[in-house]
Amino acid sequence: MTRLPLVALAACGLCVGALAQTAATRSPPTFTAEQAARGETIYREQCEGCHGDKLDNGEFGVPLRGPVFAAHWHGKGLDAPFQVMFEQMPPTNPGGLGVDAYVDVLAFILSRNDVAPSSTPLPADPAALGKLAAPG
Repeated sequence: MTRLPLVALAACGLCVGALAQTAATRSPPTFTAEQAARGETIYREQCEGCHGDKLDNGEFGVPLRGPVFAAHWHGKGLDAPFQVMFEQMPPTNPGGLGVDAYVDVLAFILSRNDVAPSSTPLPADPAALGKLAAPG
């Protein structure tokens, strides 16, 4: 009877170890200035009404920059916020902006979270985004 809890405990330890290893092996995010600029345009048209002009002062949306954003996404891959954006935003048309637009908006959000642009674009592939660490 004590075997089941020990087996479950061992399995939990393996899961925690795997998650910690994944978080530790993620690379810093990369995006181009062009992606962030396109993302800002889309953000101003599609997101600002809920999340605010400063990304953290919207009446209806959660903060997309600053300590609240960092605390929520820290240690996770960028596939996590991308998935939320793609599946839930905008509320009247989830997924309706297209993958490239969501990636560009994510690049803009990263830029407002003190991530500097680079020459390497933010990938549009969720698996590749999962290998990049969210800021925090």
